[in-house]
Amino acid sequence: PKLLTTSHKYGSAYNHWITKRDGIYAPFSSLKSSLINAPCPLTKYHKRLILEEVFLLKEETEIICYIRAAHPWFKTQGKVRWIREVQAELERNPLETLVLSGNVYFAIVMKVKRNIYRSKIVNRVISKAELKRGCTESEGWGIQVKVHNDQSRLVKFSNLLDHPDSIQFWMNGKDLPVKLPHMRIVLSSIRDVMRIGPTAATMLDEVHGDPLQYCSI
Repeated sequence: PKLLTTSHKYGSAYNHWITKRDGIYAPFSSLKSSLINAPCPLTKYHKRLILEEVFLLKEETEIICYIRAAHPWFKTQGKVRWIREVQAELERNPLETLVLSGNVYFAIVMKVKRNIYRSKIVNRVISKAELKRGCTESEGWGIQVKVHNDQSRLVKFSNLLDHPDSIQFWMNGKDLPVKLPHMRIVLSSIRDVMRIGPTAATMLDEVHGDPLQYCSI
């Protein structure tokens, strides 16, 4: 039989990864050189947070925010202040950018300043309907984070839910709390298998080798 090479088997995906795309660094083009050569903020222990994990973030928790200029924060009211804050943070603490499909994601360190919904979710004070409504842009539930010089910003849950291709939260997996009981609470009333499936699969991967938690999930 004919032996297929990687490029034959994976075609366009292979060509995509071997083609390095610079991407557009606006509105921070002046920082391009320093960002390209900056240290990578991620380690092998980091993982991207799903929305249910953002619900449970504790105050003073440090997270890495990857964001691209297509996110509404760069285009809507308050954009001038936001761009100024990000520029100051990138100058103070330059971190390597992430380029996916030619799109540049800027890396910013954030700290959770306030999350008033965590205890309510854990203690089941909030119903599924209330949580669903709170995740809309109009209701505006979210967490307060600190960026540059302790500048506070509200990260609405809808900012993450509605724009997953332009903003990502990452965190060192070693710092994640034992989340299984809390995740069960968040997901217990969801009956849509298509929605719950990816979350369950991620959790199974994380507890691989732990038979008790594996069976519990």
